[in-house]
Amino acid sequence: MEQKRFPFLLLIIAQIIAVLCLATAGCDSESGSDWAVEAPEDHGMCTALLETAADEVEKIGGRQGFVMIRDRVIVYEKYYYGDEETKNTAFSVTKSFGSTLVGIASDMGLLDIDDPVSRWIDVPWFTIDENASIRHLLSQTSESDPPGSEFNYDSAFVINTLSQIVTRASGMHSKEFAKKYLMEPLGIEDYNWATDGYGNVLFGLGLTATCRDIARLGQLYLDRGVWNSARVVSEQFIEEAVTPAFPEANAGYGFLWWLNRNAGEWHTALGMNGEGKMIEGAPENFYNATGLFGQLIYVIPDLDIVAVTMGMTLYPETLITKRKFWAAIEPCLPAE
Repeated sequence: MEQKRFPFLLLIIAQIIAVLCLATAGCDSESGSDWAVEAPEDHGMCTALLETAADEVEKIGGRQGFVMIRDRVIVYEKYYYGDEETKNTAFSVTKSFGSTLVGIASDMGLLDIDDPVSRWIDVPWFTIDENASIRHLLSQTSESDPPGSEFNYDSAFVINTLSQIVTRASGMHSKEFAKKYLMEPLGIEDYNWATDGYGNVLFGLGLTATCRDIARLGQLYLDRGVWNSARVVSEQFIEEAVTPAFPEANAGYGFLWWLNRNAGEWHTALGMNGEGKMIEGAPENFYNATGLFGQLIYVIPDLDIVAVTMGMTLYPETLITKRKFWAAIEPCLPAE
């Protein structure tokens, strides 16, 4: 399948410039509620094995932090520089937060995922097919003809169309919508989410937060849309988000989440291709949010585990870092 992609260096430069230029244009505040921290052995895990895993995570390079969560509590964390309050640029992990905003808006009846883009945006970005829907934007298949037939990864104008749609559908800037309906319910307060200057948070990249706070999104999905006994996003949306949206276009992609399904051919953001599971040793229902240079949220439903690492590795192709992170933590994971 022929795919339209940014040139490799252009994609990297575009993302970095966007963060540097827009990082001060977002919303931020101070201190969020904390996680409970308990001994690994109280949750069927081993401190010694986790310490070995942390050493292996460090070998990935450029790591700021590593957090392991089981049964909704932190059972292990290590910071290679800074501490639990040190914020990292999440790069494309931001996309999974953005996807969740669309899900929340859909649950509220403000929009329908199958709405045509043209219902909300009078003049969509020129590469978006005239028949594309919100579903196609969420699955990065809006630029093909017909929509849904090809995967074309975007971190800029195409994907940020979703943020504009949330703004128009909700009648409030997506920056404020995100704060009220996602970040505050999750207890994420010490963050910055860059905007386009019109109050639309960037969906492609631009979120800056701590490892602990980034992990909250993973726990929300692991708990099927519930946080602290309160419903944040519907279980139906969670299920769709972590299922291949258009398997023939990319079997490894849902709604701005990366999947591990053995469902056909997959494609990464920077052009790696394959068939079957992206990470062979990981379960099929394992899924992850991924950002440039190694920002990772791993959700392992079978083990009730969320694992996070952030930092700036030398590997821009995130599949390399994803596989290294899995190899580092797999020996410490408990049996099902």
